[in-house]
Amino acid sequence: MGGAATVEELQAALSMTKLALYGVLRTLTERGLVREVEGRYAISSCFSENGPS
Repeated sequence: MGGAATVEELQAALSMTKLALYGVLRTLTERGLVREVEGRYAISSCFSENGPS
């Protein structure tokens, strides 16, 4: 999945604890802004290159 990242990759890139990151990812996933497939997170297809649709 292009552009997707694991929790560990996001943690390193964002300098966040896993606990905080899981909370953010859960909220974004529940709102349909992020999708999780096989342990990797990516921006949902509801976004186009020009922003939210």
